[in-house]
Amino acid sequence: RSSGFSMEGDSLSYLWDSSKGADWYVRFPLQACADLWNLPYTGVIDRPDLQEILLDECAKLKADVIQHGVEVVGYENTGADGVQVRLSTGETVAADALVGADGIWSSVRAQMYGEEVKKPEKGGKVRQGCTYSGYTVFAGEAVMSLPDYYDTGYKVYIGPKRYFVTSDVGNGRVQWYSFFATPPGMKRARSGWGTDAVAQGGEGDQSGESTVEYLKGLHEGWSDEVHYVLDQTPEGAVEQRDLYDRKPELFRSWSEGGVTLLGDAIHPMMPNLGQGGCQAIEDAWVL
Repeated sequence: RSSGFSMEGDSLSYLWDSSKGADWYVRFPLQACADLWNLPYTGVIDRPDLQEILLDECAKLKADVIQHGVEVVGYENTGADGVQVRLSTGETVAADALVGADGIWSSVRAQMYGEEVKKPEKGGKVRQGCTYSGYTVFAGEAVMSLPDYYDTGYKVYIGPKRYFVTSDVGNGRVQWYSFFATPPGMKRARSGWGTDAVAQGGEGDQSGESTVEYLKGLHEGWSDEVHYVLDQTPEGAVEQRDLYDRKPELFRSWSEGGVTLLGDAIHPMMPNLGQGGCQAIEDAWVL
C-alpha cells in the first residue's frame, strides 16, 4: 500500500473497519504450535549448506564420488549386468543401478517415457509434458539486518498477480522469492548457477534497468521491508526461472530394469509448497 505497512497483529478488524489496513493478515506461531502439541521444533537450512554436509559425507566413502560438468544423456539396461550409462562426454560407464535425480527436465525420464528434453509446445506453455504455471520466479539471497530476524522465520507479502516471500536461512542471511504472473520466456536474470546474467539487455528488457530496479518497480507501493530486502541484494545474486508443473505420475512405473526416478524427475512440486527437496530426500530414504 502506498500509505505504508501497518502491523495489526492477528486482528481481523480490517474486515469491518475501513480505517484498518489489511496489509497483515495473520501470524503463524510455529513454536507455540509445537509446544501445544508437544512436537519437535522445525527449522530451515539453506540448500547449499545441506548439500555441503551431504557431499562431505559422500567424500568420506569415495574421494572422487562427484564428477562435475558431466550429464547423463542416456542408458541401456543390460539385465543381470546392471546398466550402461551414456554421459555427455561420450563416455559409457557400467553401473549396478541408475537413479535419475536430474530434475524436472530429466533426460533419464525422457528416455524412460519417450519424451524429448524441454521440447516446447503450444508457444512454450508446455515443455516436455509440463504445463507453464503462469508465473515466473525471481530469487536472491543477501546478508542483512532485520529487527525481527530471530523472531520471524518466514514472511509472505501478497498482491494482485504477484507475491513476495522472505525466509531466514541462518547466519544473518535472508533468502527471498518474487513470484510474478507473466507469459513464459520473459528473461531478466540468469537462470541458475554457472550461467551468465541477462539483467540488462535481456529479452523483454528495453529500459536497461537492473533486475533489482525492475523488481522494485513491480512492488511500487508495497511494504518498505520488500524494498529494503531488494536493496540489500547484489545484482549478481538474483536468479530467475519460469515455473512449470506436471501431474503426478500415478499409472506408469517409476522404474525400468535397473533404472529409477527420484524427486522432481518424477513428481515435481511448485516452490510454494516448499517440499520439493524434502520429497526427494524421502525418495532417497526409501531407496
